[in-house]
Amino acid sequence: MEDATDTMRGLIIELSNLNRLIMNAHRDLEAFKRLNYRKAKPAGKAPMPYTSKRAGALPPGDQPWRDL
Repeated sequence: MEDATDTMRGLIIELSNLNRLIMNAHRDLEAFKRLNYRKAKPAGKAPMPYTSKRAGALPPGDQPWRDL
């Protein structure tokens, strides 16, 4: 029977290299997601406050539906 030490060592090294490659890809993907989230999010702006639906609450230039 042959000693499988060299074979096992080679397999462990290959698995270690694959694991390192996968972890690097995962880290890069998470960084890319965070970067895109930051770009999509408006910087320094608070959410719009609640606006009333009463008459006269339309933004300038908008017409009420009755006038269309």
